[in-house]
Amino acid sequence: MTTSRAMVFLLIAIFLPGCVKVVQHRIANYSPGAPATTQPVPETAVYAVKVLNSKGKKIYGIDGSQNFLKQGDHVGFSTNDSGTVYAFAVNNSFPVEVPPGHSIVWSSFSRRPTQFSKEVAKATVGTGKVIGLGIVGVAKGVIENTPDDEDDPDAELRRRSYEYLREKMGYGRR
Repeated sequence: MTTSRAMVFLLIAIFLPGCVKVVQHRIANYSPGAPATTQPVPETAVYAVKVLNSKGKKIYGIDGSQNFLKQGDHVGFSTNDSGTVYAFAVNNSFPVEVPPGHSIVWSSFSRRPTQFSKEVAKATVGTGKVIGLGIVGVAKGVIENTPDDEDDPDAELRRRSYEYLREKMGYGRR
């Protein structure tokens, strides 16, 4: 594989779209007037209260309801005696206006890499290592095969570079 092909592969791998999947969690679905509900959150994330229509589709989120919650923290809803709906998360509680015929839910979403993107990342790292070793090998060959001339002002630089490669990179050892 030529260096230009390797670079194209790397660029494609870096900018390859669609390498994540969206995971959504909906917890403690609640309709106003129903008995209070509480549930633990399945994973650490930012959760917010969403208003759902009668078919369960999200209409909008409640501003200011975002809470960073750890796995196992409890969230839920309840209605007080005057009919006001309250959302709560751990020790935080606040009133929520729910339109008639709608329900509310605590919701979060996160993006996770797909298996394909994980494999592309592995291949990218491997390709990068091969290219890096190739460059070091070429540099070593140039340094070793350059005649050492005392009148040459670059001779000392080549010698120090070769010593550096031997010490730090382990080249030239038998």
